[in-house]
Amino acid sequence: MEPRFETIESTWVVGMCFPRSAGGNETARLWQRFMRRRGEVKRRSNANFLAMRVFHSSPGESVTPTTPFDEWAVVEVSDIEDLPDGLDSYSLPGGAYAVFVHRGPASTFPETAGHAYGTWLPNSGYMLDDRPHLAVMGPDYRLDDPDAEEELWIPIRRAHG
Repeated sequence: MEPRFETIESTWVVGMCFPRSAGGNETARLWQRFMRRRGEVKRRSNANFLAMRVFHSSPGESVTPTTPFDEWAVVEVSDIEDLPDGLDSYSLPGGAYAVFVHRGPASTFPETAGHAYGTWLPNSGYMLDDRPHLAVMGPDYRLDDPDAEEELWIPIRRAHG
């Protein structure tokens, strides 16, 4: 499985955030809360939903399974005027991403992520960049659908020779 490469411009996202470490998993509750409020977000840029992880690591520090992070359920917006109470904004920085397509239910997503981070990345000539990691899902995404598709966006930069 080989990725495609995408470069994005910086953009705003709006949604909800939950601080997380390897110990707890509030993902389902975070998304349930956000999906009830998604209609309140004005000026969406597209119909996609993004699961975003912002790791608390220093630049150049390796991200490990125990690295704490903020987990976000967000949508892209053209601006952050009229931000609804209880929703937060985040300025997603631009940059290069390796994009892997996952096909199948969410329960098999760890296989795709394991290949991307554990096999492809160490042999790619790239390294992780200090930007958010993303999963992009279309408007009709269903996590238990065997035909579901979501994209894993890994922030990358060229490894130094």
